[in-house]
Amino acid sequence: MSKLYKTLFLVIFWFGSLEFSWGNSPITVEVDKRQVETGEVFSYTIKIEGIFHKPNLNLPDFENFKVISQTQTKSYRQEKEGLMRTYILKYFLFSPEAGNFRIKSAVLEDEGKKYKSESITIKVTGKPLEEKRKIQPYIEQGTDI
Repeated sequence: MSKLYKTLFLVIFWFGSLEFSWGNSPITVEVDKRQVETGEVFSYTIKIEGIFHKPNLNLPDFENFKVISQTQTKSYRQEKEGLMRTYILKYFLFSPEAGNFRIKSAVLEDEGKKYKSESITIKVTGKPLEEKRKIQPYIEQGTDI
């Protein structure tokens, strides 16, 4: 085999292995909507799955969004390699302002390794909200928020 073919084979193999490792990231994120109106609630979900020793999660700052609630689930199962952990964190968010806003990556660290999720851009359209006016009818009716 010529030197060119060997080099080409190594490059294809290297890129193929990179794609494989990217597809197996232990941290993923998703949203249920990428375009919303001001005040419209959407969900942002972080899923972490793998065998970890001392995991540390650094959450993104939801700087242009308001968090209205959060849920969390955990599950464990024993594997040959160790304890498989699955964490699902779900945030319900809205933006009072219009614009294109980016939710930065969540970062998982474990034993000196760092894993980053993708960042996600949300397009928010509509007029800015005045929160007091939006919440006032619920307060007057005595309804729990």
